[in-house]
Parts: sequence; structure tokens; C-alpha cells
Amino acid sequence: MKRVQARAPASSRWGHTSAAGNISVNVPSPGRTSLITHAQRPAELKDIAAFYGEEVPHSHEALTERANQVKQAETFPLPDTALSPTQFEMRSEIALEQQKREWGDICNNTLLCKLLSTAITPPPTPANATDIPPSFIDSPSTPEQAAQREKTLIAQMLESDAFKLKVDPTSWYFHDEELAPEASVSLKRFITDKGWSVPQTKDDISNLINSIQRGPLPSIPHGNLTGALSWAAALTLDEKKQLYSHIRFNNLKLPDLGPTHAANNEGGAFTYLTKNRHWTDAELNSPREIVNDILRSPKARTLEATLQQKMGVAGDTDGSDMTLAAILLGLDAPTAYDVSKRNEFAGFDLAAPRFYGQPLSQIKQGLTTHLAESGRCTARMAPVAAYMLLSSAAPELLVKDIPADVTYGSPTWATLKATVAFIEAKSPGSSSLMSFAEIVKYAAIDPVSTEDQALLNATKLNMVIDWALVHGALSPSPTGRYSTEQLDTAQKTFSEVMSALQTVSGDITAKAPLLKNMAQEELGKRYKNVPFELAVLTTPQARTNNATNNDILHTNTGPYSLLDLYISGRAPGPQEQNTWYSLREQALAGTTAGLLHHLPDIKSVHHLAVADYQRRRESGLVSLSKHLIAQQPIGDRKHLEYGKLEIFIEGTVIRHRVAGRGATLNLDESTPSQDPGKRALIIKSTHEGKVKFYEFCPQQNYLKARDDLGSEFVPGPQGPWINETSPHPAGEKSSNTAITPFSVPQPDSNKLQAITPPADASAPASYNSARSQFLGELLSKHTLGAVGVEQLVKASGYTTRFDEEDEEFETNRETLLASMVVVNPIRNVINGNWLALASDIIFDGVMYVTTAGLGKVAGTAARPLSSTLKQGGKSFGQRLFKQAPVHPSNRFNANFNKLSPIKTGQYDDLSNLARKTDIAQGTYKRGLTEFSTPARFDGTIRKWHPVDPKTHKAYGKPLEGFKPQESALPGTSRSAMTPQQRALDIGLGRDNVIQMGGPMRNLNLIGDEIHTFVDTYKGTNRLNIVAHGAERNFFQRITGDGTKVFVGEQLYDAPGLATLLRGRGVDFTSVDNVRLLVCHSAEGRSRAFGRLFQREINKPVKAFEGPVAMTYGSTSVSNVRDQVRLDLLQNHPTLTPAALEQLTDMFTKRRYNGITTPVIEKIHGQIIRINTAPRGEPAIYKDVRNSYLPRQFTR
Repeated sequence: MKRVQARAPASSRWGHTSAAGNISVNVPSPGRTSLITHAQRPAELKDIAAFYGEEVPHSHEALTERANQVKQAETFPLPDTALSPTQFEMRSEIALEQQKREWGDICNNTLLCKLLSTAITPPPTPANATDIPPSFIDSPSTPEQAAQREKTLIAQMLESDAFKLKVDPTSWYFHDEELAPEASVSLKRFITDKGWSVPQTKDDISNLINSIQRGPLPSIPHGNLTGALSWAAALTLDEKKQLYSHIRFNNLKLPDLGPTHAANNEGGAFTYLTKNRHWTDAELNSPREIVNDILRSPKARTLEATLQQKMGVAGDTDGSDMTLAAILLGLDAPTAYDVSKRNEFAGFDLAAPRFYGQPLSQIKQGLTTHLAESGRCTARMAPVAAYMLLSSAAPELLVKDIPADVTYGSPTWATLKATVAFIEAKSPGSSSLMSFAEIVKYAAIDPVSTEDQALLNATKLNMVIDWALVHGALSPSPTGRYSTEQLDTAQKTFSEVMSALQTVSGDITAKAPLLKNMAQEELGKRYKNVPFELAVLTTPQARTNNATNNDILHTNTGPYSLLDLYISGRAPGPQEQNTWYSLREQALAGTTAGLLHHLPDIKSVHHLAVADYQRRRESGLVSLSKHLIAQQPIGDRKHLEYGKLEIFIEGTVIRHRVAGRGATLNLDESTPSQDPGKRALIIKSTHEGKVKFYEFCPQQNYLKARDDLGSEFVPGPQGPWINETSPHPAGEKSSNTAITPFSVPQPDSNKLQAITPPADASAPASYNSARSQFLGELLSKHTLGAVGVEQLVKASGYTTRFDEEDEEFETNRETLLASMVVVNPIRNVINGNWLALASDIIFDGVMYVTTAGLGKVAGTAARPLSSTLKQGGKSFGQRLFKQAPVHPSNRFNANFNKLSPIKTGQYDDLSNLARKTDIAQGTYKRGLTEFSTPARFDGTIRKWHPVDPKTHKAYGKPLEGFKPQESALPGTSRSAMTPQQRALDIGLGRDNVIQMGGPMRNLNLIGDEIHTFVDTYKGTNRLNIVAHGAERNFFQRITGDGTKVFVGEQLYDAPGLATLLRGRGVDFTSVDNVRLLVCHSAEGRSRAFGRLFQREINKPVKAFEGPVAMTYGSTSVSNVRDQVRLDLLQNHPTLTPAALEQLTDMFTKRRYNGITTPVIEKIHGQIIRINTAPRGEPAIYKDVRNSYLPRQFTR
């Protein structure tokens, strides 16, 4: 510690920095402008004002007055304060230092992404890859082994010296982790220190890179427009009612407020603030801009100030929290206080059954119309009022460009809702500025920290409840609450349904497993750089037979390929002699045939694969059919689930007669035939006396009402017969479209009977009901036709050279195919295009996928799942479909939608709060419930006020019983800390101290040039030890020994100082952490004085490398004590030595406790002026470069 009594920063950078500001303060007279000013200052005035923390006054007079103040001071003094230019310069230097550190963090993250990307990029293929000799692998890796090998290699890479990250020395990370100059850390340590999950796979690494490069969400002014209703320290129900009453009955005594501002007294503050205001149609298309304009109006500013005063809350003078709360309470009345109505706002149910299966735009339009019809606002202003309500009630409805086929209750809606809730929890209001494509892109990146994953699970729960209500997995609760068991069931059902739906597209559009392809795949696992289809293998017997048999019907045998031998099973067994040899030994050695016995029986493997393929197609069509039912409007779902059913088939029938001698040949086709690409059924449902018809075709991905068929429907031909040309000269042929009954197996006939709906008014459980399962199986069988597994196995086989030698093979194969009823489908199976399926339409509107080319999709938000799976896309919402456990605190879950504090952005990165010196994270109680919130201490009233985590501004009433978060226990690694502990630990390391108990308290004069005092950091008591540290000599630097502390002329090591302090009444157990304001106390690394002292007291210790520059240091305080002692001795010469020392200490403490504020010079490298004179000598000032190198010791 240097002997410093005064300081005067001497930096010259401020003059250059403020140059633009000095130009901009020239205010021209009204109606005139300055060409010079605009030529030299291309930036907007508001931008420059924001840069310097200024607010542009609304009037020209106020602007001129402020400009004159700045011009006179030649800097930017704070309005209504006595902040000197020197103080302002110091504040600006600190801000500049923080920006440099943030830029250093960006550089660190960029380097991390570069190193990770390099590590997972595969090396280029060697130019001479074709020259690699053939080889055989005895034990090929299983997929599980390959995955484990990848994890092992990545784990090694993350700790490898070859991929170490050289830390930017200007970054916060370098400072927080107390690294040495030129330090490098492993990628694993850097990732862990950042609070991110350590990646285990290449996909994890790509996801981490994408997350880092995406960056944080922007902070939106006014957030989700809930104001005080979404404060972390929430308004009580009584306070909400009080706020509403102030507006409704004009307790504020404002002109035109109360019963006079609206005919029926509805709409509250919204109508009051918009009455007699006019906006163009173009302006009304930007509702958030309209809201900002409303809040800037003089009436709104007056209303805000009056409400803050009336409610007795702290608030930002430029804020609008109380006004926004009043607006929403007025619009939402009377349902604002009824938590049992989950999704009801302003008397309108956003989740009414009539919206099930409908486009989301209908809900938004329905609310808009309701607000106008209920008198809450005018029809013209209704879209703005709806926007304000939906910003918190259902922000997913405000996302731009949502496709019309994203309907309420669909999987895409579920993912949209959960993703938007996640975004809103991190940055309220930001999702309303995003398009559907941007939401999809955001959802493609998984959370990279445990905190974000927990947040995602929390925000997902509300969506799961709504989805479960739509699909009958939950029954409506009259209280709006659900037990843990109910929520677990709902989440399980949701996860199972979504998991099944994710596989549908791949199941029903997959190509049939061909025997040849499977054989080549198996051969490729063992043989490397070997041609599988080169026919050069033969045996001596075959060679001799071909040479000696001259029969005209003789068929030459061989040569054969490795593929022929493998599929046919002709390769020698493990105990047989290999007689196969090669006609081209260099191209394919004959010994390769003798190794085939190591491979599995490919025909058995193929048979199992075909059976699985058939099963997947059947189950995929069942799942898709159930999904199509579940996406119908609620009335149609009830018809299909509960009605009495009759099944019909629609197709073409033929009437064909050929006249012959004495008789007419009947070639009629009375059974309707259908296009192989469109095999549909018609379902007639009779429910509650009403008859409806539906056409169901999962193959074409639709289920639609047939309104052309009504109660007058009669099975049979449905129109006139159309003449066609007969292939027979004497024939007459005509066709018609007919709808005839479809035969249902007798055991299933009872499944067509009407079903009694459940008594609890829950929605049909179409994903899991017996009726939907029956219809899915019926449609699956009809779509696929009567094709058995054995037929598919034979049809997807392979013709080997051995088969070609069988003269009956081709004839038999064609006979087999011709014998099948559905000939074209079988051939299409072989071609991988079953039933001529148009795969691009399967699952369209069911799920979307994220791809790198998302933004290039013209006119749509994302590609259909089926058409993009092959491009490696990931289904939209994939991570949301996994079940997460319900937290015990949600045992009886309250209404999540009623302006819940989860939408206030309180999950913002807590490390940002570490940079705020006057904000602490802590807890308070309301009744028996404990809440967590950041807060700021008000030294005037000696109480804590809650703080908005986004704006860092205080709000609301003082918190009773607020307890700041304490630091973690010594020895706890930062990765093992909670987010709050990590933020506090970082803040302690940054030396951010707030003097909440007075500038200095509990001053303890230990000895000559050493004293201690206590201050408070974010609610934690910190002991400060102020003394001189000896500069280490050459030998100590070589050995790594730390410094020692002067007490008078005697040097103390760490154990000695701890013993001395305890003996002088210092209680280390009463403080949370210690700061050593001692020069060189952090030097010596493992043997640094700070580290050894921490081990002695078992508390976190902050120390410093190099000298420490501060005011009211040990020399300064000792000089004051000497002067006090001298004055006492002169005025009271009869005092005893003991009384003199006692009074000296007492009067010295009075000069400091609660009066003086020690200042630590924190700008490393800044030129400062210090007093270098020895104790008791006249001051000698010298300009030196400041050293500020703090380190934190916790273990």
C-alpha cells in the first residue's frame, strides 16, 4: 500500500472522448441549424446524448439551459448534483475500462469458437487415398463404441495443451480468475468457469459454438408491458385492487379521470390516455410504437408520478411501471384477480375449446373484437389494447409470420409457446419483435448451462398444461391448480406423443431395406478398400466344369463377386478349406472369401429389417392418423371419438358388358378402385342427433369434412355414368364414382358403436383413445394393402450370379410379383417409393425443422419436416419433447399465465449484477413464502428496495426482512457454486464495495501504521486490513515466497498477523470475507501472503499484486492519530499514559467512523498523483502509473 493522502487523475484521454459532445452542445436558435455542427457530427443528437448518459429535454428552453450547463462546466455534470469534472472523468474512465473488459470477453469467446471448430473439423482426405492397401477388420466398432470413442477424444481435446486458450488480459475473465500475464487455460476450464456444460459430442460442440455466436437477447424498453405487475417483488392482491381503484374512482384527482373518461367506465387508464388521441392507419400497424408514444405523453408522465406517490413506492422518474400496471388492470378487469381462470383475460378465454385446432390468428382477432364490443376501448384502438394484453398473456400470438397451419394444440404451437416463454423469461418483450422463422432458429440451439435448462423446463410446464387440456390428458380444474401427480402424468403423455410423432415421417417414407444394400453395408464394416462387386472369384471345380462341358444347354458358372458369395452363403465355413481363388489377385485376393464366415447371416438380418420396416410403416400410419384426428376442431373430434360410425370407400366402378354368341359377358368392376397414391376412407358419424361425413387419407396427410354428403346420402354410384372406350369391338363400357360400405372385420364391428363422453367435460384424448387407435389401424391396413412380410422379403432381394445360373429364377420371380394383388405398390416398395407416396406433403403443418437455409425458404417460416429430414435438420422443439421432473415447489401449481413474474427477465445473466456495486441478490418473506430478488440499499431510510434485473433501477415498497445472499464457503470451486453465489464471488473479486453502513465503521487501530475497518458488499460484511507490505527481494521472487506485513518496524507473516489481530479483538467469524489493502499481498502464487492468510482464517480473502493506492491508508490514519495524541497532550498534560492512548483512539475513530470513505484507485495503468513522503514529513506529490491487480483466494 502506498502512502496516499490526495489524488488527482491526470489522464488526457477525456478531452478526445468528449470532443463530439462539446460540438453537439451548441444549440441553434429556433428555426435555424448549424451546417458546421452537422458536417462534423453525423450522429443523431439523441445518440450522442445516450452515449454520455444524457436525456434530451423535450422543450427548446430546457435544451438550451442544459447546453449552457455543459458548456460552462466543459463536461457533463449530472443534473442537480455537484459532480465535478474530475469526478465525472473518473466515472467515464471506469466505464471505458468496463467496456475494454467486455471486449476482452468477446475476444475470448471468439477464440474458443475457433479452437472448437478446428478441433471437430475432419482432416482433408489424402490425395493418394486410392493407394491404400486392402484390409480386414476382425472386430469392427459398434455404434456405442464409436460414440464412446468420440466422447473420449473430445474429453482429451478439451484438456489438451494443443488446444489451450490464450486468455485476453483485458477481459473480465482474466481479472475474475486472477490469471498470470500471458496465461492460457484448457478449454474445459474456460467452459466450466463460464458456467456452461462441458460438451461431450461433436453435436454438443456445434451447439455451444452456435449459442456463443448467437449472443444475448436484446433488452426491450418496457419489456412485456406489464410494468409493476411483473416486478420480482410482486404487488399483493390488495395492492392491485388499490391501484385499480385509484383509476376507476379517480382517487388521484386528475382531470378527466374516473367515470367521465368512458361512458361505461371500462378500459380504465388505457381509455383515459388514448382519448382524443389520433394515429394514422400506418402508425397503428406498429402497436409497440403506439404504446411508447402513449407512455411519453404528458398525461402518462403525470399519471405515473401521481401513482408512485399515492402507492408509496420507489420508482424511476422516467419509468412507466405503475402506468402500465394500471392500464392492464383496467383492460383485464374483472378477471385480473381470478387465478382460477388460467387463460382468461379481459373476460375473454384465450384457450376456449372453440379455438382448438384453429389458426392462432383467430385467437388474436377474437380478443381484439371482444375488447371493442365490451367497451374497454374503441374499435380503432382495440388492436393496440390486445397487443398490450397479449404481450404477457400469450406473447406467442404476437410472433410475426406464423404459418396458417400452425394451429392451437398442434406440436408446432406447443414448441412455439414454450420457446417464446423461454425467450420472454430472458428478455421480456423481445419475442414480439421476432418472426416465426427467427423463433424456429432460436429453438434450434439447446441450452448450454444448467440454469438455462432449468429455466426451459420451468417455462415449458405452462405449455404442457395447456396442451394436456386440449388433448384430454388433464381435466379442467375449477381452481386452476394441479397436483404434482397430475402434472407428471401430463408431461409423460406429452413426451410419449411427441416422441412417436417425431418418427412418423421417417417411418412412413423410408425406403425398403434392400438385401444388396444391407450386404454391402456389412461388408464395408469389415473389408476396407476392397471391390465388393468385382466378379473375379472362382474355384478349380467350376473352372474345370466350364472347360470340359460342351453341352448346348450348358450354363457357364462363375466367376463370382464377394457380394455373390456373401448373399448366397456359398463362402467356406470356419472349418472348411478355402478353395476360392481370384482371376485378378491384385484387384481382389482369393483369400478374402475365406473371411466371410466372420460376418452375420445377411439373409436373416435382412428378414428382420424388412419385418421392422413393415412394422414401422404400420405404426407410423397409425400415429399419423391419430394426430390428424387430434388436430381437428373440438366439435369434429367429438364426432369422431364419440359418434356412431359407418365406414365407406369411394372410388371408380366400371360397368362393362361384351356381347357374344347367345350370351353377354359381364366384366363389371363393382368394388370401387382407388388411385394407389390416394387410398382414403369415408367416415360417417352420428353424434347427438347430428350426422357428419369425413374423408380420411393419412397417405396424403389430410382429414377433412365432406359437407357435400349429408343426411340424404345413399350408398352407391354418386353421379351419371360416363361412357368409355371398350377394348372389345362389341363391348359397352362406362364408369362412375361410387361410395360403398367398407367391410370391417366382425370382431371390430362393436368399435363402431357410439361412446359415452366423459362426465368431467375434458377434451377427447385422441392421441390415446381406443377409437383413434382403431381408426388408425383400419386406415393403416387399407393404405398398405395385403402385402405380407415374406412377399416384401422376396421382392427386395438380390439376384446373385448363382441365381442367374438358375434358368427358372427370373420366371419364378415374375410369377411371384404377378401373383400379388397390389402389383404397383410392391414395385414401388422396391424402388423406395411406396404407393407412389408424395413424401413432401407428409407431416406438412405438423412439425417443422431447423436448417442452415431457413432464411432462404421463400414465403414460409420453415420447411416441412419430411422434405428436410434428409438434409440433417433437427425437428423444431426436439429438446422440449423430453419429460422433465416437476419441482416439488409446484406440488399444487397455480395459474402460470396471470402476469406471472417468470416473464420479468429475472433469469437474466446474474454475472451482469456482479458489475453493479450497489445491487445485492437476496431473499425476503411475505407471509410464509420466501421470494428471491435483487435489491439496492437505501442509506437514507436504512432499508432495501427491490431492483429490476434488466434496468437495475429500484422500484416498489421497501422489503421487510431482506437477507442478502452470502458468499460460498471457502474452498468451493466456482463451477460448484449456485448462480447467485457465482455472481457474488465474481463481484468480490472485482472489488465492488458499497458503503451501506456509513463510509467506514468499526475502525480498529491495531498498531503503528496498521488498522482495520468493516464495510459491506451486497449485504456481506467485509473486514478490511490496511497496512504496509514489504516489497519482495530477488531471493523471495526466486523461491516464490510471499510478502510480510509491517506492524511498526516489525514484519509479520500470515499466521503471525492472524494471531496479532485476534489478540487485538478482531473476530473473523463475524465477517463474510476479508480484503487485504496491503501492497504485494497477492504475490507469490501458492505461497502468497493472501493465500496463506486465507488458510489461517478460513474466509475468502481479497489481496493485490504490486502496490495499492488508496486514500485514508495506514500512514494517513497514523499521522492523524499522532496529531490527535499531540493535541490531547498539549491540552491535557496531566493525562496518564493509559488514558492518553485510550482518548487518542476514541477521538481518532470519531474522525473516521461514519464520516470518511476510503477510495481505492481501480483503473490499472492510469496516471495518478500520490504522496511519497515518509510518515510525519511534509507532503511530496509524484505522478505515477497506478497498479491495480487484485486476486481472490477462496481455497
